[in-house]
Amino acid sequence: MKKLIFVLCSLFLAVSGVAQTRRYYCEMIGRQTGFYSEKKIAFDFGTITPRDPWGDVADMLQLVDANGKVIWFKSMIEALNFMTEKGWIFQQAYSSYIEGREFSHFLLYKDASSVDEAKDGLMTKEDWDKIHNSES
Repeated sequence: MKKLIFVLCSLFLAVSGVAQTRRYYCEMIGRQTGFYSEKKIAFDFGTITPRDPWGDVADMLQLVDANGKVIWFKSMIEALNFMTEKGWIFQQAYSSYIEGREFSHFLLYKDASSVDEAKDGLMTKEDWDKIHNSES
């Protein structure tokens, strides 16, 4: 009887631990920036509502380092490799054209217990601004 209770409790704990995680998605949206070799890439984690894909909102969705400096990528693949090092998994890619400009879209996902856990090690300009404006 004790073994049965132990097995049931272990099973319950295992199931409840798995039930707390969910799948979070990120869309990397990239476009060439004029004559520069880098691509401007926005990372949409679904935390803010994009109004204009390449206005101020896109700038807020770029990844930054600990000093708030934008991390520039030479290609979508370089950005994808960066994201896979952070535990994100590639799901799908497609391209679109808006007003004659080509946009690359890469969809990624990560299983985590919260969006903050999924974004661990990543910071957008929006995140950096929130942290440093609240300290002022």
